[in-house]
Amino acid sequence: MPSKYPLITLFLMLLVSLCSGQIDLSPCKKASEIVETLNTYHIKPPVVNNTWSEWVFNEYIYLLDPGKRYFSTEDILNLHEYKTKIDDDLKDNNCSLINKSSELFKKKLAESNLFISNTLKTPFDYSTSESLNIGSKKNSPRAEKQSDLENYWRSSLKLQILFWMSRHSEDDLAKLTTEQFKTLETSARKIIQLKEQGAIRRLLNPTEGFDQYVEGCFLKAIAHSFDPHTEYFSNAQKEDFDKSLSTEGLSFGVELEEDQYGQIKISRLTPGGPAWDTNELNQGDIVTSVTWSAQEPIDIEEYDLEELNRDLGTTSKNEVTLTVKKVSNQIKSIQLTKGKIELEANLIRSFMLKGEKTIGYISLPGFYSEFEDQQSKGCADDMARELIKLKKEKIDGLILDLRFNGGGSLWEAISLAGIFIDVGPLALIQETGQPVVTLKDLNRGTIYDGPLVIMVNGFSASASELVSAVLQDFNRALVVGKQTYGKATGQVIIPINKNSPEKSGFLKVTNDRIYRVTGKSLQKRGVVPDIALPDLFDSFIEREMDFSNAIGADSVTKKVYYTPLPALPIQELKTKSAQRVSVSNKFDQISKAENVFTMPIPLALKEFDKYNHQIGDFMKDVKDRVASNNLYQVQLNHFDDPLLSIDSHRKEISEELLKEIQHSPYIDESYRILLDYISIIKSK
Repeated sequence: MPSKYPLITLFLMLLVSLCSGQIDLSPCKKASEIVETLNTYHIKPPVVNNTWSEWVFNEYIYLLDPGKRYFSTEDILNLHEYKTKIDDDLKDNNCSLINKSSELFKKKLAESNLFISNTLKTPFDYSTSESLNIGSKKNSPRAEKQSDLENYWRSSLKLQILFWMSRHSEDDLAKLTTEQFKTLETSARKIIQLKEQGAIRRLLNPTEGFDQYVEGCFLKAIAHSFDPHTEYFSNAQKEDFDKSLSTEGLSFGVELEEDQYGQIKISRLTPGGPAWDTNELNQGDIVTSVTWSAQEPIDIEEYDLEELNRDLGTTSKNEVTLTVKKVSNQIKSIQLTKGKIELEANLIRSFMLKGEKTIGYISLPGFYSEFEDQQSKGCADDMARELIKLKKEKIDGLILDLRFNGGGSLWEAISLAGIFIDVGPLALIQETGQPVVTLKDLNRGTIYDGPLVIMVNGFSASASELVSAVLQDFNRALVVGKQTYGKATGQVIIPINKNSPEKSGFLKVTNDRIYRVTGKSLQKRGVVPDIALPDLFDSFIEREMDFSNAIGADSVTKKVYYTPLPALPIQELKTKSAQRVSVSNKFDQISKAENVFTMPIPLALKEFDKYNHQIGDFMKDVKDRVASNNLYQVQLNHFDDPLLSIDSHRKEISEELLKEIQHSPYIDESYRILLDYISIIKSK
């Protein structure tokens, strides 16, 4: 029978058709689309099978519980049925693993919360001989059963209480009277309970919602299965990533620090930033609580400094009310909304080391570029500007500090390397499904062609490794420090679903390999320095080679013709440096540091006091030894000096950097290496 309303019927049929064609945003569908997208764009996708499923499963559990505080091995057995069938479940649109693990995670968080509450009702026995190792959790064994997990929690809580008491006591804990100890210990238990239960409460109530948080961990595990640098981003996480590669971003304009008593204080306000503009916040104000948007206030004791800084920096939190105690003991609550400010952490800075020779020093924290602003200049242009300033100071040599530089824009790295190379091929790149392409410096000439040292360490990665390798291969610079991270792959950000990127999220996918101009790869190898120096952090670093799913090293045979400069006198310089380092009190202390900081921490009072003294004496000794440097004086260049006189914020930051540079044994030795190098050049 025909309808009386043919147009309405047609409209309804069209609406049903449109609705049936809507994008499926279920976790399973997203995960399947991630696998499909990565198989298309990834430079070397893995085989999606049972072995792959097991890897995803283990990574997923790790992302839910990276500290291995909530799940025992027995708990994970409850999910064992999914361990080797994630590949099949995705094909069947079956995401019961997420649902079941979400329920288990909630249960374990609740159990931990109750255990903390019950355990901290009464004092610990501080006479028992036990210790706790607080090293890396990534490769440490997981507690076998619930009783093992509770033993770990008990030791962890006890250690936190000991640390808190030691910061709030003017004497050794073992020397306190019974009443003094009881009062201090009672306060410590209350504070640690607030902190630990606050952390659990935030895990149960994340900004994006608990189910979305768990789903995000699963999607990240899928992405990570392709290689360590392939990543899933929600919209907010993509914004945070973009911000990390920029010199500008939204910020509250407030920096925090923890004092000797564990209080979180305002250490700096960015001039012109939201916190500065209130005229109500000051350096030294003690933060007592934090309120996000319209939520309930969070006692500051529930936060640790790292977590609070992370929350203040994320793009998903744009409004906050800080309640502070002023020097006058007045309590004030100030509401802040993020505003656009310059991000100091990414900026290039240059200084002069004035001694026997005038050596320029430039610190480059990252290879930033304003991706959304085609007119904006990146770090290569900023580097050129700083070099021109230093050349006007008639520097005899240059130190380029790429330590702790985790990389960034590949194209900025190529442009920056070209500043020191005349013209020609610099490196090679191969994108997914494409032939090897030569990356060239197209701009003839150099801005600086004098003696050059590049400082690197195990945190120097990606773009910073490429620059170091280029200048090393051309014999253009001496590379000094420790072997770099070993990441020679490039990533591109693409939407998971092009039709609905704002809902499906984004992928940072590894889609190219980068090679030295020689055709050899830096992947899993890094840049081996010409002159090695001891490094306090080296034993704590996980390099690319330490990840089981890292893409392997290879090489390419493409013929590339380049003309390196004459060989550098590396062996002679290495011998001179090694002789100095072997008798250096500064480097001797650095070499001893590994044993001090990796030892298990005793939990009995007297032994803990001894440990505290040992750490304190060691740090004082390091500070006293490092502080002595009569080799050079660190100065601003004449261009920046007058500008800083009218910018108190930048002046304060620069003064802190001046002190760090003045007392760094690594910069000290790099300066001496340059002196040796300049002397050898002049003798020829």
